Amino acid sequence: MIFCINFQNLTFFKKKIFSNELAEIMFGFGDSENPLKKTVLFLEKLILNFFHNLVSSVTYIAFWRAKKRPTVEDLIFCIRNSPRKLSKITYLMKMKILIEKIMGPQKKSPSFKGKNIFALKINQIG
Repeated sequence: MIFCINFQNLTFFKKKIFSNELAEIMFGFGDSENPLKKTVLFLEKLILNFFHNLVSSVTYIAFWRAKKRPTVEDLIFCIRNSPRKLSKITYLMKMKILIEKIMGPQKKSPSFKGKNIFALKINQIG
């Protein structure tokens, strides 16, 4: 459940935040070495819009669950109907735990171990 908000009047998208990185990513996925600036800006606007809507909906869910901050469970609840995104998040969480096991505990590194067992068991449910 992602809420649609009209962002046309905001100056949020006028800044070129990820233009250089997106151009390199596009080249890595088979686009030309110097893609059109319009294409890069459109892709940047699309990505920022997606993340803004996702963060807004996760924050909304956390608010209604009477939480001060959004948790991984809130994110999983928002994307529960999208199996591809859900599997990617569980994969990334498992890789984070594996890296923490290999590298050892880091300074004040938030760990999913113990706190978010629900998020790791989501693959067993569906």
